[in-house]
Amino acid sequence: MTGGPDLLLANSYFMAYDRKGERIEGPFAPLGPLYIASCLRAAGLTPAFFDGTHATGLRDFARALDAHRPRAVGIYATVISRHVALDMARIAHARGLPVVAGGPDPSSAPHVYLQGGTVDAVALGEGEVTGVELAGHFASPEADGLEGIAGLALPQDGGIHRTAPRGSVEDLDGIPYPARDLTDWPAYAATTRRFHGASQTTVMTARGCPFQCTWCCKPIFGARYRHRSAGNVVGELLELKARLRPDMIRFADDIFTIHRKKSLELADAIEQADAKIPFECLSRVDLVDEEVLGRLRDIGCRRILYGVESGSQRVLDAMKKGITIEEVHAISRKTADLGIEQYWFLIYGYPPEDVHDLRLTIDMLRRLQPDDYGITVAYPLPGTEFHETVRQSLREGEHWRMTRDNVVLYNNRYGSWFYRAAILGTHLVVQTGRAAAESPGVLAKAVDRFAYGLVDVTLGGWAHLRGD
Repeated sequence: MTGGPDLLLANSYFMAYDRKGERIEGPFAPLGPLYIASCLRAAGLTPAFFDGTHATGLRDFARALDAHRPRAVGIYATVISRHVALDMARIAHARGLPVVAGGPDPSSAPHVYLQGGTVDAVALGEGEVTGVELAGHFASPEADGLEGIAGLALPQDGGIHRTAPRGSVEDLDGIPYPARDLTDWPAYAATTRRFHGASQTTVMTARGCPFQCTWCCKPIFGARYRHRSAGNVVGELLELKARLRPDMIRFADDIFTIHRKKSLELADAIEQADAKIPFECLSRVDLVDEEVLGRLRDIGCRRILYGVESGSQRVLDAMKKGITIEEVHAISRKTADLGIEQYWFLIYGYPPEDVHDLRLTIDMLRRLQPDDYGITVAYPLPGTEFHETVRQSLREGEHWRMTRDNVVLYNNRYGSWFYRAAILGTHLVVQTGRAAAESPGVLAKAVDRFAYGLVDVTLGGWAHLRGD
């Protein structure tokens, strides 16, 4: 027994190890561990939080363990922080501490975390109730084994034993607001202001996404949509305005506008309560229209992040994305007309994409000119239809270690270097195309034509060498 916290929750994302990603997303404090911490407090238990985001390295985690002397450790992990999370587990295990892993990656691939003997359990899915029960278990010297706690994956005879399934949280209003006081808000504010021009934090108004995109994994919230009440969300926004005063927030729902009526009700409630904070949100081009976009703008929407994925309809259909190129064009123009910035998520390398499909995507980018965009190579996450499709050709032992590693993890006909070249080429021709559109000069147009031709010939030649 120790005199320290009942559970030390640890974020395994270290910005120091992810220099490729530091200007891509946030960084944002992970809401999952902060929600669990608030639930522990509500249950009369004591949490602590170690956040790797602004730490210098794993020695900081070791020091935190020695300073806090917790009863147990819960490590939050994503795909790119897997290797760091496993190192953290070894450090905690060496101190004789029980270790539980949770988050998107452990929930998708529990065997990876349990096979080394340093992780005692993986918490599957939503962690609020499971976290409280685990912390209570470790706080009690008379507690039986972990088999009685639902929602766990446990090691068993070289394999995995799953305890009874843990149901989804139905009453999202019943969960206390995230324990943001455990984070270093000034550090996050300074970092996001330095990288993005505004201090930012996140708010989640709903959980679950019913769409069936073949590459998307939903190990935490699942496919069933559940939402908080407008009043509950407004209360959190007012608290943020009073305590943190962020320049901007991101609504971190998978799709903020998934329920049209609820989106409009929330907009009304925010306006009536004077709870406006400038924000950005994620959406789909088939789930907004001029009215919804107008109301989002009225309550402070500065930017919408759209999952566009590809400029090729056949690739979108292969992904089961459920949108059309025509919808992308129409909503992109409406969004721009209303003065809302737009960011596009794009995926390269999803089968059956070929060079012709890439050209369609590049041409659509040049034509519609979103304010910003990000490209990632298709990643086969365990539990997805995409993963099953390429499972027989997965490259053993390869894994991403940074946000934009963009390593092809299966036997794709083009390979990682092709897609890295394609991404760089895309950035080049989008920039020269934008310069040519903004400048009446002959030189800008000549540079644009040269860049476009160079990229087109380079990609086409590479594909030809690969047999296209």
